[in-house]
Amino acid sequence: MRAARIGCFLFMLCGWLVAQAAEEQVRFPWQPGWLKQYDSRSSSGDLTGHLFRPREAGRRPFVVFMHGCGGLNLRNVRHWAEFFVREGVGVLMVDSFTPRERAEACSDREPWFRRRADDATSALQWLANQAFADPQRIALMGQSQGAGALLLALHQGNRVGAGFVGGIAMYPPCVVASSANVKLAKPVIAMIGDADNWTTAAACEAFKATQDERFELVVYPGAAHSFDNPVREMLVQGGKYRVGEHPASRADAQQRVKAFIDARLK
Repeated sequence: MRAARIGCFLFMLCGWLVAQAAEEQVRFPWQPGWLKQYDSRSSSGDLTGHLFRPREAGRRPFVVFMHGCGGLNLRNVRHWAEFFVREGVGVLMVDSFTPRERAEACSDREPWFRRRADDATSALQWLANQAFADPQRIALMGQSQGAGALLLALHQGNRVGAGFVGGIAMYPPCVVASSANVKLAKPVIAMIGDADNWTTAAACEAFKATQDERFELVVYPGAAHSFDNPVREMLVQGGKYRVGEHPASRADAQQRVKAFIDARLK
């Protein structure tokens, strides 16, 4: 029993070291696409991100990760970086707000979805020129507002976004893509809860009806917004929206993401 406990501890320690050792902060230039302005004050600027590299040598597959409207909270989303690194896939978690001196963007009227679609393709262009990344194996993942940006980035009319192999959209605001008449150029799997009253499953069902087989939609019974993150159940935005983890749905989502990795990034 003691040997088993020691073995378990060492396994967990090694996993922690793998996930922690390769993290670094990076800076890269923003490139125009949907918009010509970096923000409301400037036409150019830099973005920052947290880069997680797997231990394997050579050019590795990567995922560009786009956070939600509350900003990049590594405490909540690091689990995805660790998940991908364990699969031999690197992650670039883009921070859209800190370099623009914003804490969040959940309620203002600026064109954040289009701006952040450009953030995603800017990250793609930077990654594709790094010696440690395979430019032919870069995918896009987003949560909430970041998932809305993902749908715009993978629109058929977005030439740079065609460099992504596909997308993983967690509880996307599909109404944004429908309003922009998005037609997906690459395969996307979208996962959302039927108890999500912030970005609704019904809006994604309507969007799915306008797409071909490239758009796969998975709806989880009982899951709310942010079901995949380790956050307690609560009401946010003045009590309007329910968020909180749903472990069973998260476990299924992880298996689907692993299948996506095996099919698109290996």
